Amino acid sequence: MFLNLLQSIQDSALSVWLRQEPLAYPLLEVLHILGFGVLIGTMLAVDLAVWQGRVRDFVDRLLPLSLAGFGIALVAGLAMLVARPLDLLSNQVLWIKLGLIFLAGVNALWFHSRQALIKLDRLARWQAIVSILLWVAVVFAGRWIAYV
Repeated sequence: MFLNLLQSIQDSALSVWLRQEPLAYPLLEVLHILGFGVLIGTMLAVDLAVWQGRVRDFVDRLLPLSLAGFGIALVAGLAMLVARPLDLLSNQVLWIKLGLIFLAGVNALWFHSRQALIKLDRLARWQAIVSILLWVAVVFAGRWIAYV
């Protein structure tokens, strides 16, 4: 059943166009990388600011940019998945990348739900380090997908 769904997606007009249009997939990759660049850059700046104790105004300005970067990366990533669902979903590294993104999201939700930006306690600093490590691992896994 699941394979039939993936085959239907792969046979769709959008998927065929994404694979056959010479610039479509490379442009999606560029958008995906740029989105992650914005996300990772802003998150890195925020996570490092947590260690310095200067966060509130900084985060208020960068959080919308982080979310925009994530949105761009997500949309481009989903479009790349539509282009090659059978190949990508059978790649174990994609699942590792998705798991790392999930863990980074859980860490961010926990961080914000406990008002760590106000507390700036030791746990906030450790969560910032975990955030940096997870997002670097996401980027590494994303590049690794192409080689597996």
